[in-house]
Amino acid sequence: MSDPKINEQTPKDDTETQENERFLNGKSEFEHDSELEKTLPADPDKPSLSQGYNQGAVMATVLGSPAQFGYNMGVINAPESTIRAFYKRVYLADAGKELLDSDLNFIWSATVSVYAVGGMIGSASAGFFANLLG
Repeated sequence: MSDPKINEQTPKDDTETQENERFLNGKSEFEHDSELEKTLPADPDKPSLSQGYNQGAVMATVLGSPAQFGYNMGVINAPESTIRAFYKRVYLADAGKELLDSDLNFIWSATVSVYAVGGMIGSASAGFFANLLG
């Protein structure tokens, strides 16, 4: 048999008793706290102003990123014929023979790919170098 004194929980003081009663009645200790009421939105279903700003920032990023990437691809693709002619001239001067179209396409593809990867590396390291160099 168990001792009834062991199972019986006695509160330490009146404050603990009041907190226990509020908990058992479903009332929180902040229910009538005027400071907390000032910080809560009047209508919890209505989005706050900061949520609107956050949603706007996300939408601008989502819609703006492809435009920037597309613009940068246009920047590299605009001088394509000039860069290809440069590759042909350099290969002819170095190797003494014409560059095959398949090799030229491979070199051009590598150039465009490295351009995108270089942009990623540059943007990832820009903060570090800005802090380092001021």
